[in-house]
Amino acid sequence: MGSVDESLVSYLLGRSGITSLVDARVSQATVPERESLPYIWINRGASETLDDLSANPSDTTAFYESFDVECVSGDLAKAQLLAAEVKSLHKNRGEFGAGEVQALIVSDHSDHYRPKNIGDDDGRHVASVEIEIIGYTE
Repeated sequence: MGSVDESLVSYLLGRSGITSLVDARVSQATVPERESLPYIWINRGASETLDDLSANPSDTTAFYESFDVECVSGDLAKAQLLAAEVKSLHKNRGEFGAGEVQALIVSDHSDHYRPKNIGDDDGRHVASVEIEIIGYTE
């Protein structure tokens, strides 16, 4: 039994368009030191459970989860190509790692988002997207 985080990593690694660009370099929360470029970094954003009008949770399982996804490369065009591969997952549903999802919503990140994988002029380019996972169940 895995978490939604682990299922997201597994799901991304199961997409040939993504693995052709990053091999198995998809990291959750932290990036291994000296990670080769390009890679994908994911970090959990928000999660919500379904509540009824009496404010009692109807289920303790999160119904909605969002993740920051950063596509990192030494080349801007490759970072954008990798982000396009991730964005192609928009509106997918069904099998998802160790479980299933009702829907994936993938969009460009807000203009206010600050990428975490950019250092001081280190030559990395980041294309950021947000993945919203709706109705994940195992």
